[in-house]
Amino acid sequence: MDSLQHDIFISYSRKDESIVDKIVEGLESNGLNVWIDRSGIESGEAFKSIIVSAINRSSIIVFFSSKYSNESYWTTKEISVAFHKKKTIIPVKLDTAEYNDEIIFDLVNLDFIDLTDKKKFDEEVKRLHRAINHYIGEGGGSESESGSGSGSESVMTKLIKFLKSLVTKKALFVSTLAILILGLCTFFVLKTQVPDSPVYQFSEEGFIIKSDKALNQDGLKEGVELLNKGHHREAYTQFEKAAEAGNCDALYNLAISHLTALGAERDTTMAMELLSSAKLLESDIAADKLDQLNKALRLKSISYAE
Repeated sequence: MDSLQHDIFISYSRKDESIVDKIVEGLESNGLNVWIDRSGIESGEAFKSIIVSAINRSSIIVFFSSKYSNESYWTTKEISVAFHKKKTIIPVKLDTAEYNDEIIFDLVNLDFIDLTDKKKFDEEVKRLHRAINHYIGEGGGSESESGSGSGSESVMTKLIKFLKSLVTKKALFVSTLAILILGLCTFFVLKTQVPDSPVYQFSEEGFIIKSDKALNQDGLKEGVELLNKGHHREAYTQFEKAAEAGNCDALYNLAISHLTALGAERDTTMAMELLSSAKLLESDIAADKLDQLNKALRLKSISYAE
């Protein structure tokens, strides 16, 4: 019986083998350990044991939904086992076929990767890579991360990249000294200042629209004013500007935009990344929102790694 640990278990119909194999090859080329049955070993109790063992030893279940997989007894059972084992399940739709009655019970309302639109195929595959990397804690370094927008990158990451760009043979000492000074200053500021938590006022959709501390960061105040006028897309642009300057409230509002699809495409993964960045900047409300979303998503058999 299989004794290896796997990053991903693939649940699919072998009638979709050609397209699934291409996506699996991309995952494996990024260093991910993928379990997929290509042998057609479906045979009674022995096969059942192999499947359950593989699911137990996998971190994520990727379900390729299609007309064929929704007609399959085996894929239906695989999803049921994964749900029972509280595994993270990522649905990937290959066509417009509805989930069968048993599968929809487990996957209802879950976000899915949509590969039905050929024009957005590559973009959605990258989104799948980002989601998998996020869940298993791999983070950056893969090609899939190259498609992420500026709003999802933390301010500290941008600062580190900027400092690294300064490091040349002639500037090595100066840039290293600058990093040390920055670290010392940050340490003493954090040690000597414990700011009061601001009191917020939220819109019906969940956006921060008022604080007992002035919303005077470039872009944030303008973004709130645009929100109040119903100009969500323009507000998103202003919040991006404030987020790039290190404002955690702006990061929070960007996340709400992706959760509500107001001003941006609905993208739960992107929202979680933005909230994580705001949490790193000591945002209590971002940390609370992140916890709330994690609890809600776990009930649907999907959990975001913090």
